[in-house]
Amino acid sequence: MTGPARGSLVRTLSVLLLAAAARGPASTADAAPGPKVDPQLGPFVRAQIQRAAQRLESAPCALVLGDFLDPGTGRPLSETLAASNRTAAGHVAELTFRPGPAQGPCREAWIAAYTSPRSRVVHVCPDRFRWFQASKEQNLPVTILIHETLHTLGLGEDPPTSEEITAVVEARCGR
Repeated sequence: MTGPARGSLVRTLSVLLLAAAARGPASTADAAPGPKVDPQLGPFVRAQIQRAAQRLESAPCALVLGDFLDPGTGRPLSETLAASNRTAAGHVAELTFRPGPAQGPCREAWIAAYTSPRSRVVHVCPDRFRWFQASKEQNLPVTILIHETLHTLGLGEDPPTSEEITAVVEARCGR
């Protein structure tokens, strides 16, 4: 890796390390009990949210925060997160996860969850997650939840497309 890509990687790692050092052992937000998850979503969805938060804390996956820019500031999402004095897990802990209404976007076969940029609420499509639970695609919900977490930090779509975001999350965080 050379040139601009290497510089971006080094800058992202530096921002993440400086933010962690500035926070010390744990910030107040990181001590939060966890995200608010509507009981209707069940234990499988709650477990996938926890897995997504843990994965975002791992070194290879955390780099995904430097891959996308906040369209409002033009800065990487890693800098947006660092400015909030939270870790990725601390950010997820402040989100609310609710069932998406059947007559809304969840009626589309390809939508498993959705939110809006900077929203603190992620709508989860319960039927799709039940399908994941019964299938061999048990890692895909984590990818989807990380994708939606990027939106809660400010990432928009088109560009990048939903497919492009998911591909980068899979490359950085595994599937």
